[in-house]
Amino acid sequence: MQELKYTYPADILESPSDEQLRRVAKKLVELEYGRYAIGPIEKDEKVLILTPVHQDQRLLEAIKQAMMDKGAGEIDVVSEAEVQNFKITPNFTAERAWDELAFFPAWFGYRRHIEEDSDATQAMRDTEWNAHHTFKVYMDKQPKKYDKLLGGMAGYSHYKAIVGGAYKSLFPFSSYEYAKLYADFPQDVWSMVENRIKDLMPIAEEVRIRDLEGTDITFTITEEEAILWREESQPSNHLFMYPRPPEFPEANGVIAGTSNHFGFFPYTKVYVKHGLVEKIEGEGKFQDMWRGYHDRYQKEQYPDFPSPGYYYIHECALATNPRGFRHIKELFDTPIFMTNDSERNRAGTLHWGFGLQALDFIERQRPVMDKFDKVMKFCKEKNLPYCHSAHIHNNFITYEIRPRNSKQWIKLVDKGWITLFDDPEIRKVAAKHGNPDEIFKYDWIPAIPGITYEGNYFKDYAKDPLYWIKHEIKEIIPKFTGGTVKEEVGQSVVPHAHEHTTGH
Repeated sequence: MQELKYTYPADILESPSDEQLRRVAKKLVELEYGRYAIGPIEKDEKVLILTPVHQDQRLLEAIKQAMMDKGAGEIDVVSEAEVQNFKITPNFTAERAWDELAFFPAWFGYRRHIEEDSDATQAMRDTEWNAHHTFKVYMDKQPKKYDKLLGGMAGYSHYKAIVGGAYKSLFPFSSYEYAKLYADFPQDVWSMVENRIKDLMPIAEEVRIRDLEGTDITFTITEEEAILWREESQPSNHLFMYPRPPEFPEANGVIAGTSNHFGFFPYTKVYVKHGLVEKIEGEGKFQDMWRGYHDRYQKEQYPDFPSPGYYYIHECALATNPRGFRHIKELFDTPIFMTNDSERNRAGTLHWGFGLQALDFIERQRPVMDKFDKVMKFCKEKNLPYCHSAHIHNNFITYEIRPRNSKQWIKLVDKGWITLFDDPEIRKVAAKHGNPDEIFKYDWIPAIPGITYEGNYFKDYAKDPLYWIKHEIKEIIPKFTGGTVKEEVGQSVVPHAHEHTTGH
């Protein structure tokens, strides 16, 4: 296990050469494992790539060329700004973590929170955020039929369920840094690690999850639920470490943290009873809005859910890629929809998602269409959300499984370290690609006072995480890396033509 000590990848502060771009592009198109797999490339296949508004065009051209070198035929590209009919490209900032509560439901088509409750700019509210649906509508109108569709930065199974057909994978390769992240962790090693984790799920009876920032929760599952859990856990850097509907584990405890997909907020504790959020503790706008939604929906009895309430634990998703890192160039004044999405990509980081997710019923390997239809009919009649919204990230978890009829605990993650990275069998496979110590070494470990950095957790960090993050960007990272980030922070990765409006 590597030392729990702050580190940050200095090379992301540098512009890549053409040679570096070609190298990672070649690796990406050979990637066949998981939800980021562009490959294999079939001869003469027609490909459509849906790119984010912050797409680095140099990288995109390198990927297209690598595809053509592998024999691809026509390769078309469309921006999500065009598909979603962005009149003005909104800007986001990690200073507004509460935006997640409005925009995540809108991402799935539920607009009430944006239209009635959000203080977001007009540009943000005017945009059609129902990404999966609008992509499907766009594709259905195209006269050309594609063999492969690539698009989206998250929600792989949502795209698969809604877009269907030729949909192949997400396209999170907006910049060289992301391309390198997915290209440089060997896919045979990656798949082996994740399959070994998933192979423990069918034997689980109890799971215990703790985090150095305060999370402490356990859940128990039946034998049938455990078997389904293994069959339906999503691959590739987003392993569902908690069974989802139609399974409802008996979960109790507390989940604590200071960040979500959209940014940072003062220390928050969420108390969970029988798999449902019971109480949200903490001070700030994010917490106040979340409490408001919790109170609004807690007495609603959704069809085929065991108890009244909306904020079920929807996901408990584990990253397994040691190249992952928080991208400081994307946190402030950016067109990126989820400014802090990158944080959850690092191995050992686990993100919790809260809120009923109707799509769980149909995107699984065992679709339950009748249950999905009942939930959606109920939600539309009563104008209720049918998707998850709030998240909390945990960076230093310890995750343990107790097998059925056993008193022994198996530790899968230890304070953020994936324990299988120490497994002799896996390290033997990794050795084919280089030094296992380097392959499994984490590129980024967060600078958290009292945990990985000098200082006091509650005094120096938890009360005002935003202040600390800005201090880290301005003072700690330049000192640590010997580089400079001041001119790049607060700007999108690559300029684009759309007019901007500020997000604060």
